[in-house]
Amino acid sequence: MSDITRGDYALIAGGGGTGNTGVKNQLQVAAYVGKGEFEFLRAFETDSEGRQRFCSGVCHGVIEGVTIVCALLETDVLLLSVAQARGEHGQQHQALSMSRLVEFKADFAEMESSVNCACITKGGRIVTGGEDGVVRVWSLVRGKDSTCTINKLHECKSHTAPVMALGKHPQEPWVCSASKDGTCKVWNIETQQLLLSIAPIDESSGVSSTASTKLQCRGCYFSSDGNSLFTILCGRKGSTHLLKFSISLGADKTLSYSPLRTVVASKDPSTRLVLIDSGEKIAIGGSNGQVAVFDAATLSKVFSIAAHDDYPVTGLAFAPASVASADGMSCFLVTCSVDNRMATITSHKFSMLLVIVLFMILAVIAYLLFSQSGRYIAGLVL
Repeated sequence: MSDITRGDYALIAGGGGTGNTGVKNQLQVAAYVGKGEFEFLRAFETDSEGRQRFCSGVCHGVIEGVTIVCALLETDVLLLSVAQARGEHGQQHQALSMSRLVEFKADFAEMESSVNCACITKGGRIVTGGEDGVVRVWSLVRGKDSTCTINKLHECKSHTAPVMALGKHPQEPWVCSASKDGTCKVWNIETQQLLLSIAPIDESSGVSSTASTKLQCRGCYFSSDGNSLFTILCGRKGSTHLLKFSISLGADKTLSYSPLRTVVASKDPSTRLVLIDSGEKIAIGGSNGQVAVFDAATLSKVFSIAAHDDYPVTGLAFAPASVASADGMSCFLVTCSVDNRMATITSHKFSMLLVIVLFMILAVIAYLLFSQSGRYIAGLVL
């Protein structure tokens, strides 16, 4: 799941094949119409030339001024350019027109090969990770005849298990990668340099593992200021730990980290980790359908909700803070799952004036109760 442009649209990846599940392999476009509601527009089908290809994920970014959508199709990545088109009658929003640019293979595992994650960096690089454990960096090249080609720039090799998530630094050409080997690594994608590797177990983090529960790093995200790094650790069974690290670049250009906080985010494994663009809140999607929101500074839980009844959360995205605030919400999340449903989660703001009024009402009630209680006791004694 991915938000598009300013949060006016959401893209939902999915499928399963009409012959197997009755659900087409496609990118579904939904337009935000306000108050937590979406209007579904046209879908972009990912099957082609008789091939049924499940769309397992989607991300977007800007390359040379053009909004690009990255669709994950098994071992391949499909790039599409996005433009607004005239909407159909009765629609409140313009439709999104998506045009194929180029498709390329991005994972080369010998067995069960699959691209698990991708991101488009601020500098316009496309970064992918998958089952073969390699983080690859690509560039999109546009020809004079409007044709596009893809060039592989680097292969960042250090993980010993599949890469499950990627996160991009807001300022530097750095990308973090989360892997089933339990580590989170930070790479300079321009130089192919491994800057940092965070082990799955750190005595100061308070996270422990047993022989029967091997910890996997299933999500990673840089903070909005780039000075912190969030990760989630869990096994195939058992609890999920949410960790926050400070990261700093020394005078010798060496990147170091220090654990800041660790909390047990869920009693079950988790599948997704996302951060709101304002940097104030972080959300985790669980294998049990639960979504939990935390304060990014303290890692204290704000709220949790069952978004999908015992079905794993497979897509999770925050609407931009400006979109949520315009509708009077402190945060606005969109989720999807293998139950073939999209859910919206909203948390509304309480104005300071309302808080003051409620406090005054409670104070008056407390005073009256105390006064009545005093009269009753006095009368009883006399």
